[in-house]
Amino acid sequence: MPITPPEAEARAEAILEAERRKPPVSHSRQQSKHSRSKSSRPSGKADGPLSRRQNARSHGLGARVLTALLLAGLLVPAVLYLPQLAWAYLMALLAALAAWEWGALSRLQATGRMIFGLVVFGVCAALILAKPDWITGLNNGDYQAGGEILVYGAAAVFWVLLAPIILKYGWRLARPLTGLPTGLLVIIPTWLAMVQLRTLGSTLFLAILTCVFMADIAAYIVGSVMGRHKLAPQISPNKSLEGALASVLTVVFCGLVLLRHFHFDLLPTSLMTLMFAAFAVLGILGDMLESFFKRQAKLKDSGSLLPGHGGLLDRVDSLCATLPVFALLWFYLRY
Repeated sequence: MPITPPEAEARAEAILEAERRKPPVSHSRQQSKHSRSKSSRPSGKADGPLSRRQNARSHGLGARVLTALLLAGLLVPAVLYLPQLAWAYLMALLAALAAWEWGALSRLQATGRMIFGLVVFGVCAALILAKPDWITGLNNGDYQAGGEILVYGAAAVFWVLLAPIILKYGWRLARPLTGLPTGLLVIIPTWLAMVQLRTLGSTLFLAILTCVFMADIAAYIVGSVMGRHKLAPQISPNKSLEGALASVLTVVFCGLVLLRHFHFDLLPTSLMTLMFAAFAVLGILGDMLESFFKRQAKLKDSGSLLPGHGGLLDRVDSLCATLPVFALLWFYLRY
């Protein structure tokens, strides 16, 4: 039945009258609703995920710097003042701790890790007792290099030839059968190099260590601030090409400063520059190999001994690759 105009007007007036009789919404209620809607939105300020990551990174950097300062405060007096034999046993103790961590990378349980650490310490102690000239006799005029060349040569073959192949093809080494022999090949030559290179002179030895550590610091800072291009995301997602380049440049710069300060003229400066760059690449390779083992073992760090750094291996992985090869080169040029 059609609606007549008077009826339509009556209905419209009834609707308007009902709207007028509704209680008005107070301004405070509208403001409260608006504030609730705003508070429910994710904030990009202090509590946002980006801010939390930045705070965590700042805290990690602070712990890293503090631990590095404490380590320097312990290492420098030891290098300068400990007798050579005491230094050798101290390095053997650190090698045993590194072996304990390597056991975790090889997926050993606590007992197996302890046994592996004792084995490494026993090997170092046996070499100290059986080969005292390796420890204290390098400065003698009639010293003849011998078995240590084989130790360093095996390490050089591993780092220069085998390690790149392991990383390229992703060999599964994080298990006792293959991981423990690899650990011996990494840790024992590094221990021997730490002991023998100290006889070059405490100041020079500290300068070599500082050069390697400065390269690590430069790579960490530049990679954190400017890193845009991943170096090897399938192995270590946090490492960048920018950080690697900073590491190489730092080693070259520090090496040239050492050449000038200590008046080394064993090789032309241009060739030494290329060698410094090669040592920087070796240091990066050592870092990458340890990250490769940690990734296979599903571990974030090799240990928790050093706050901000992780474990001992996380701090010395670059030294493990560079020092034995440097020692081999030194013996070749000197003897």
